[in-house]
Amino acid sequence: MHSFCNSHLAQKILRAYLIERLAMSPMTRFTQSFFGLCLLVSMASRARSQSYFPHLKFSDSVVWGEGGEWAHAPSSGDRNITVVLPDGTRKTIPPPSGRSTNALGFRNQAFWMTNHEGEGPGAKDILLRWDLQAKPSKWEVVGDIDGSRGLPSILIPLDRPDRYLGVGFPLLGFADKENASFAAIFKEKDGRLSFEDFVAMPYGSDENICRSSPRPPLPPVAGQPQPEKPQERYACEGRIPALVPTLWTPAQLKDYLVMAATQTGVLWIISLEDGRCKRVIDLGDMGEKLQKAELLEHFLLAMQPTSDQRLLVATCDPVLLRFAEGLYLPPESSLEARKKARKDFLTTAADFRTPVWLSIDPGDSWNITKVDPPLGLPQHAWDNNMLQRFHFIFDPKGNVVSNMQGSPWESVLDDHAIGTMKEKKPLPESKKPEQPQVKTPATPTKEAPKAAPVLKGATPPKPVELEGGSGATAPTAKQ
Repeated sequence: MHSFCNSHLAQKILRAYLIERLAMSPMTRFTQSFFGLCLLVSMASRARSQSYFPHLKFSDSVVWGEGGEWAHAPSSGDRNITVVLPDGTRKTIPPPSGRSTNALGFRNQAFWMTNHEGEGPGAKDILLRWDLQAKPSKWEVVGDIDGSRGLPSILIPLDRPDRYLGVGFPLLGFADKENASFAAIFKEKDGRLSFEDFVAMPYGSDENICRSSPRPPLPPVAGQPQPEKPQERYACEGRIPALVPTLWTPAQLKDYLVMAATQTGVLWIISLEDGRCKRVIDLGDMGEKLQKAELLEHFLLAMQPTSDQRLLVATCDPVLLRFAEGLYLPPESSLEARKKARKDFLTTAADFRTPVWLSIDPGDSWNITKVDPPLGLPQHAWDNNMLQRFHFIFDPKGNVVSNMQGSPWESVLDDHAIGTMKEKKPLPESKKPEQPQVKTPATPTKEAPKAAPVLKGATPPKPVELEGGSGATAPTAKQ
């Protein structure tokens, strides 16, 4: 444990997580346990074999319901779920006890959320539903979840009777001895949600980006009988780190769930009709050079569904992927050389602060069109570091809300009255911290933002139309 906690890999993942959660409140007990499980279970076996791992990208999510509802699920556990009905009625829904709020689905006019219940041997994971049509509405148990091949963090009902699409946290997924995936199908029967099948996530000629990796047996529990033969355990592992779906949470449309690898801009379009991957979209177009994108944390910056069921996607300028490829060094390179390449990349990337906006239309064969920035949104981020931490969502009226100029995301939500903060019990007087006396510093001179960079030699991307087709095959693109 000591060696893993001090490894470069663990530090990098923790750094990425802390950056994304900057200015957010502490995690709930459930989230702490879940994230700790992700690190220990899924990543420990990779610490010695991988030179890098892509950074996680946390984001609030907005879902537009079939009846015109607007639902906001915050990435911070200190905010409630908010839904605005078509008539303008606003409702606030508290998450289940001990649960953060961004890992949920919204379909069939109901919220669906997994939760952990109980402690010790009797503990179990359950699926809960909040039916907006019920009076009074409350969280109701749908059933216990079979975690034998991995626990889903999100379960969304499919059009197939009694079937649900399960999505594992980006670092976990589902696995048995021979198969693995970051998504799976579950079947509900008699209050039990049982694992049914893996969802293949293809890329190019590879039928599945995932593979099964054995993991050590669980440690013995004091006071409990131990089996004669330890149970075999397996973990889902991405074959190529740059293809791990690092956007959390996935974007949800009326008929699709979209998972995304933010480092390279690869999208997996999973149907909510039958739970199968229908299309793969490669926005970064790295092909066989995927591993050479490691210097860029996120090519895909943010992605949200529009009220008319399109996807609005913000990416970096594609030239940054070319810069990362040109400065890439293999893992066997010296630490000094790799540090210099990193420094050179950040210096070069500093002037590229303008996101590229793309509209993806599932109703038009997933046609991709480059569009202007949303109305009222600044064109350029304050700096490239801020661009990498960029968030945006749509408000109930369809306007874009963002932190483009560097404001803490929670402050942005407060300023636009998005969602509500959970009520907190006041601390007893005896436990309140003393207020230190702080001298007010002189007001610093605010540096003016840089002018928008001129991209020399960079050809703006043309609209891309994807050829028709379905099934587990990545589509080709024609200019």
